Amino acid sequence: MSTETKDQLTPEEEARLSQLAEILQTAYNAREDKTVLENITGEETLAKRFQDPLKERLPSAELREEVSQKIERWKKGLDSKVYSQDEIDRYVKETIIESAKLYMDSAKHILMYNRQYVEDRFENDINDIVEKTEQPKVEDFYGIALISFDLNGLKTLNDANGHEMGNRALEIFSKILKEGTTTEWLKKQGVEVVPARQSGDEFLFLMRGEKDLSLIIEETKRRFDQEVKDANATELMSFADAKRYLEGLKIWEPFLKGVIAKNGVEIEGLSEDDFKKEMGKAEADLNKIFKFKMGTSVGIATLGEAMSRITPEELTGKTYKQIARRAIGETFNTSDEKAMEHKKRSKAALADIDPLLAILYNRSVAVKENDNEAVRAELVLKNATLETELEETKVERDEIKQTLEKERVEKEEMKKLIEELRRKNTLLELNKIQK
Repeated sequence: MSTETKDQLTPEEEARLSQLAEILQTAYNAREDKTVLENITGEETLAKRFQDPLKERLPSAELREEVSQKIERWKKGLDSKVYSQDEIDRYVKETIIESAKLYMDSAKHILMYNRQYVEDRFENDINDIVEKTEQPKVEDFYGIALISFDLNGLKTLNDANGHEMGNRALEIFSKILKEGTTTEWLKKQGVEVVPARQSGDEFLFLMRGEKDLSLIIEETKRRFDQEVKDANATELMSFADAKRYLEGLKIWEPFLKGVIAKNGVEIEGLSEDDFKKEMGKAEADLNKIFKFKMGTSVGIATLGEAMSRITPEELTGKTYKQIARRAIGETFNTSDEKAMEHKKRSKAALADIDPLLAILYNRSVAVKENDNEAVRAELVLKNATLETELEETKVERDEIKQTLEKERVEKEEMKKLIEELRRKNTLLELNKIQK
């Protein structure tokens, strides 16, 4: 399903988003923690140079308030000459660094923020929208977007070659998100980026810009997808590694049979010698083309698209923080759904291009010690193709539903217009009678 931009919103959807913006602003003005949010940690007592790192490293207003209380005590010490300015500066930096550890992912070899940082930073971005305008506009919600990534094949790498290779894959992928060509391209578009790791093989990427980010979603998705595929990852797994791993799962031979059948060879009619030749040829062909590559599923959602899924009734009686967190949660859900859609499509496409890599990515192959489960490997390629057809059907159905909905809205508007014209005609007739 294509990503909606503001220009593609129906009048009904735009009206609902405008209503949500008004609810958000009203709740913000009535919030109880107004003082905490407006008096950012240390703004009245710290040197100006500490304001920006505090907000960047500690996006939680509550955490900044906690740190500010420590700083306030140190400032009193400075005024009474208990501490020097250099000591105060060092204490502040050390405190910020120590407090910021709460936002760092536990995997030290990739040095990334965690999900909590993204959520708090996201809330800060929403705060900025409502603070800088008397009334947020619909387009403001399209200046924030979230990407959900799923690194394909990580579980296989860990199981086949140990966590050392899995960690190496995480390092390569995290470097792409932090300083890769797509990230640099986004920065040149004026987009602020926050890469982070959610858990395991799941990553996040928060974007903030002054323009409608939905206009560059498809290009961003394409660039990240290709950049990950192009990354040099051959060291992570050889053909021999892949074969050994699948043999351990007892699905190597059934998999080769599936490849042979896909090439149009009737296995049941082959002699034992011909069968061995076909199996050897299939293995040799796979060996020639196999090159381990990383893959990723990419799902991108703007805050505006996510909020269009929320009804005003859901937010009635909610506090500002509850509303902001509801919008953030819906953005996470939307990007996750899109990543899953992308995963199904890319997995099916890969089955035609590189069947061995496809089965290594396919977690649905059960690791069980019986022949019935092993036979499932023969169906992997067929299942992947079927998933594509089903997904394409779902997309077509969603597009039809969208078209029908737009037609319904247009009919409603036309009906209202006709009623208005009838009313005016009736008034004209009455005026004529009166005259």
